[in-house]
Amino acid sequence: MMKRFPFPALALAVLLQPVIVNRAHAQAPAHCDGCALMEEALKTVQSFTPGTPRSKVEQDFRPDGGLQPVPGPSRYVFKSCPLIQIEIEFTHFEGQRDGLPSDQVIKVSRPYFWYPAYD
Repeated sequence: MMKRFPFPALALAVLLQPVIVNRAHAQAPAHCDGCALMEEALKTVQSFTPGTPRSKVEQDFRPDGGLQPVPGPSRYVFKSCPLIQIEIEFTHFEGQRDGLPSDQVIKVSRPYFWYPAYD
């Protein structure tokens, strides 16, 4: 004859313990000043869709320093924190040397962190 486990409730609690612990950690994250800034940058970048004019991008981001290929993706830094950067590809017309405010976004990278370049 098999012995029954004397404490079925204890066995259930032991089995469910990882689920209970993970739920407790999944609650709202602690607030930090840096998190608010990163969230602001992320929301701004998500608003840049294909067709967005360069003038709108340059309200919150500025071109990074250093050499940048033309045509090609342009590096931009977040004005509120230059460590937050993105690469944006804009429309480019033959013979055009500089970016125009009317250029339109083709593709935007995910934000990343890196030191800004200086001229």
